[in-house]
Amino acid sequence: MLTNGVKPSTLLRVFVLAVWTVGCSGEPAAGDAGDDAAGDVGPDVVEDTPGDTAADIGEHDGEDGDDGDAGDDAAGPPGLSTALEEAGFAVQAGVLDEPDLESCCEPGGFCSGTNPTSPYGQLRLPPGPGQTAENPGTDAEGRSSAFRLREDEAVIVFGRTPPSCRYYGFTPYLMDRHDDGSGARVPLFASLGDTANNLSTTTAGGAFDERTAIVMAADQHTLGRVREALLAAGHPAEAVNVVVLPASRCVFGLDQNADTFGMMLRVAVPEDPAALDRYFEDPPVEVLRATPAVPEEVTPLPEPVIRDRGTGTAEDLRAAVDDLEAALRAAVGAFSPSATITDVPTAAAFPAVFNGFSCIDRMSFCGGDNRDALYMGTGDGAFRIGPGYLIAFGVNHQATGKASYSNAVVQYVENAMGVVALDSTQMSGTADAYLPSHPDVDLLYAVAFARDCAAVPLTSCVEVPSDGCPLLPADAEANVVFRAYLEPATRTGPDLREIVVDRVLYVE
Repeated sequence: MLTNGVKPSTLLRVFVLAVWTVGCSGEPAAGDAGDDAAGDVGPDVVEDTPGDTAADIGEHDGEDGDDGDAGDDAAGPPGLSTALEEAGFAVQAGVLDEPDLESCCEPGGFCSGTNPTSPYGQLRLPPGPGQTAENPGTDAEGRSSAFRLREDEAVIVFGRTPPSCRYYGFTPYLMDRHDDGSGARVPLFASLGDTANNLSTTTAGGAFDERTAIVMAADQHTLGRVREALLAAGHPAEAVNVVVLPASRCVFGLDQNADTFGMMLRVAVPEDPAALDRYFEDPPVEVLRATPAVPEEVTPLPEPVIRDRGTGTAEDLRAAVDDLEAALRAAVGAFSPSATITDVPTAAAFPAVFNGFSCIDRMSFCGGDNRDALYMGTGDGAFRIGPGYLIAFGVNHQATGKASYSNAVVQYVENAMGVVALDSTQMSGTADAYLPSHPDVDLLYAVAFARDCAAVPLTSCVEVPSDGCPLLPADAEANVVFRAYLEPATRTGPDLREIVVDRVLYVE
């Protein structure tokens, strides 16, 4: 619960990450991961080439079809399945849905650092024709969010982008890999390139609630044929985009030794939460798996150039944050003279740590990294909330223009589950009571995380639940995670060197 008029998002729903493919367990699994400029900021226009990783999204101008494909008010261009079949593909239907969250709250669950500000969606696909290995975590229809692919196959996502929000992004992942040495499957959950987000996409209209065709592919010939099928079905050429599966980093195939792949959707801070609820309840998106009926020689697509972080302009606000810390300490001392206030060290995880390609090279778990984010927090520092409480404070990175949105999250350490959060749209005015005449107060924030906000002197306070789901059990340890998402100027995550890392105080 937020006090003093700061209301929690109705989308404070945490979706399981690790259960995306194999269910929640005490070990990291190949599964989902946890994670805006103004909503009216449109994407830059980019050329639609095989190297593009953005989702070019556009309206469909053709007539509604009657062959089972989505019509104008549904998900995609009419006749796409037929057009793909006429182009020589076997076509299978997948789905975009939400991961299950219930087992994430159970003892021993592992959730890969879910983000309460950002609901998740996942693609689920059936096995490919002739597949000899079972995909993990299949549903009743045999579909899985960790799927094997031949190098000449394509996955097509077409429909509408999410409604207006601070951020959305479609991210491709390498979910797990066969270890030749041990014979085991190693969970990686590592990104395979840039995320197609609301600033990097091109559309026939705006960034939100627009038609899209996202083609995830590795082969030039397959991509060309899929593109022709989309155009034949009436989809506008400028609204076709490519997410490249880089051949040099992937092991393709339908047998036990092949990699599994996935794609995940994050949406954060919607303008109309009810509209986003409707989007996830009945996604206006269809998913197709296209397999060439007659295999041909493969010509790998070029590996895309990753977007660079940083603009050369940094947040020059460390002194202002020092002033805010002093004022917060004074406020706590005046309210509770006997309280002990501990300065909790925080740091940013250098982007190389959560870098999909690096994780793949090291065969290490990447936790569903997203290049659109900069991750910060208390790291190994963990504390019990109640009777003590935490104060998170610092720079509102959205207000400085270094992020499209940012947040502070209390995380249940044992389960790596985000429990509650304050996002940057809720931070405005939360530092005013402590620095009323400070020239930079509009760029700062301060929030307490407590079991009972009545026992806290801060004007902004988020209550941390000990039951329900998500939750932080009464005797469980918590830490704080900060995220800064999508710098508008670069269309990717901000540069660590240009950010003032958020801070934490622990009050007993």
